[in-house]
Amino acid sequence: MLFLEPWFWTFAAAAVVGFLLLPQAIRIWWLLASSVIFYFHFHFAGVGGVLVVTILATLCWGAGLTSTRIGRWSLPAFAICVCVATLVAYKYSNLLRDTLLHAALWTGTTPPVPLLNWMGPVAPLGISFFTFEFVHYLYEVRVTGREPVRNPLHFAVFAFFFPTLAAGPIKRFPEFIPQLVTLPRPSVDVFWAGVRRIILGLFKKVCVADLLVEWVKLIEQQSRPTSALVAALAVLQGLRIYYDFDGYSDMAI
Repeated sequence: MLFLEPWFWTFAAAAVVGFLLLPQAIRIWWLLASSVIFYFHFHFAGVGGVLVVTILATLCWGAGLTSTRIGRWSLPAFAICVCVATLVAYKYSNLLRDTLLHAALWTGTTPPVPLLNWMGPVAPLGISFFTFEFVHYLYEVRVTGREPVRNPLHFAVFAFFFPTLAAGPIKRFPEFIPQLVTLPRPSVDVFWAGVRRIILGLFKKVCVADLLVEWVKLIEQQSRPTSALVAALAVLQGLRIYYDFDGYSDMAI
């Protein structure tokens, strides 16, 4: 979990203090710079992965501003398909390869050499959340008639906003974008409400989810698990996943 790394807390402290101290006109640039630094520090897919996400963001921002048609396709529909295809290529190409290899083994045929040597590309950090948010944005703009984001700087911050980049939650742009227009300093009450929620999120992650991990490991080590242990494992694993993401979402919000 990125939120538990010492580098993140040093980075987050600098990002928050800088935001509070800088003049209002510069805060939007500070947010974008902070998010880009975060992304380059934690991303796994190299420059190519960053380029892919940047191209998707540019395509979706432009598609939201126009209803231009490409043959039978509108540009927003085309952009949605590109986003989904990109997610599938990064996340499920290895699964598709393994399925084809097992099918070849089951039918007794020899799989082609390129399939044997295929290794799926390393997925950029947050590619799932980029895709979900871009599809949400284009759907809201072109299907429900929401006003598109015309400022490319605002859209860039919406896309790369570092607290939600790694594991969400999914931001709704009609609620998020208006806050970028003014970017006021939070009141004392709001600031401490945020601190309390971060502490609550850490408690859920460290004291609940991580503790459940130890119980899960203990059950998995049993040489002869009973049906009751298997049922308990299913429940504990579900609770572990829930509190892990619930704690992360509290801190991000």
